[in-house]
Amino acid sequence: MREFALLLKFAFLLLSVLLVFFSPRCFSYEFCACILFLYLIENLLYFTCYKEDVVSFHGVFFLSFLFANFIYPVFYYVDNTYVSLFRFEFDESVISYATSVAFCAYNCYLLGVLSVDRKMAFKLKSCNARFVTCSFIDALFYLILLLFFCYTFLGGFDYIEDTYENDNFGSTPFYIRIMVMSLRYLMLIFLMYMFQMYKNKHVLRKKYIYTIVAVCMCFILAGNRGMPLGVLLLLLIGFNDCIRKINLSWLFAFGVIGVVLLSFFSYFRYDSSISFLDFSDIIESPFDLFLDLIINNRNLYSLISYAEHNGYTYFSTQLGIFSFIPFAQSFIVNVFDVGLHNLTSADFNSYLTFGSVAGELGLGTNMVSDIYLSFGLIGVVVIFYLFGIYLQYCKSNSINSIYCFIAYSVMVSDSVFIVRGSVFEIVKLLIWFSTFEKLRQIVCSYVKK
Repeated sequence: MREFALLLKFAFLLLSVLLVFFSPRCFSYEFCACILFLYLIENLLYFTCYKEDVVSFHGVFFLSFLFANFIYPVFYYVDNTYVSLFRFEFDESVISYATSVAFCAYNCYLLGVLSVDRKMAFKLKSCNARFVTCSFIDALFYLILLLFFCYTFLGGFDYIEDTYENDNFGSTPFYIRIMVMSLRYLMLIFLMYMFQMYKNKHVLRKKYIYTIVAVCMCFILAGNRGMPLGVLLLLLIGFNDCIRKINLSWLFAFGVIGVVLLSFFSYFRYDSSISFLDFSDIIESPFDLFLDLIINNRNLYSLISYAEHNGYTYFSTQLGIFSFIPFAQSFIVNVFDVGLHNLTSADFNSYLTFGSVAGELGLGTNMVSDIYLSFGLIGVVVIFYLFGIYLQYCKSNSINSIYCFIAYSVMVSDSVFIVRGSVFEIVKLLIWFSTFEKLRQIVCSYVKK
């Protein structure tokens, strides 16, 4: 079965490459619809042949990649061309070509996933969270509670509401942003070690889990969806992998309810007077519920068009990944005379449209065009293939290695929004979380002595 799946995968990859080279340099509805059909068919075959669990990184990534790259040209371009951020000018002649590049990228990713033999016994040094104790989990939980209460007391939720209701983007104090980021990372770390402890000792703090969900709901109700969604994704997939398989019918029902509510709150945060009945009138198509992902089609077209007409940036728009090093970003800007708009493809994309990156509205980027802008089609092929290998390697060895478990957990938490950003952004999180784990092991070893 594995050999047949690989052969089929090579056939899809070859087809995707041919589609790139023979794609029309103008919009073709038939061409884009054909790619969408092929994308759905190959994923149906993948999940069927490999019996891949839908509640996994692959399942979420398949859906988010679908909306971020293939839905707009088939369901929006003809009848609702300038929906949402598409009202800003973009090169419409590159739509077919960019769609084929995205299809090729996904095939390279899937080939990388299939290249890792899941039955292979990797000889990794076992370091399965030996020192994760109940007291350590308790300490993490109380630290999260303390930070959450401090955030609430200092008016963190008021800043969120003010940001969206009054369009005061960028007015949130630095210490509030640091607290949100710290709260997110602490909750992710807490869940990682909670699931590790359950696998080793079968101990689960259910009240702690309920509290984490309640904290996430507070942020969602206030209008912040990105941070809590990553935490809830890790909770959902971690629960499915480590504790109990989730019934797909229940998952579908709660998934639909969750998508509708998240979309409603995205409108509600801009206009608190909107009711659910008003919301039902605003939504003209079921796909409108996923507009936050669909608008990234524009980023795909914009950046690929720039690369085609002006050449590649050769990693200069990836320099923002060094921001995890203190003062590295200012050093790069000052010493190498790199403009702030060149540090990331997201800033560069906003700069191309608005002429600056200091405005209130940021357009973001697209996972595929982010790589294409720097390295072209060859870069897309190589990096997506390596990403697939790394993802599957970490997933397969998450039982044997705490570092693989951390890496896979980080990617799971970002499985929705990774298509809206740079694949290199994960590097920063991996370094931070791996450093935390190494320090934890050193401290625990010292205390135990």
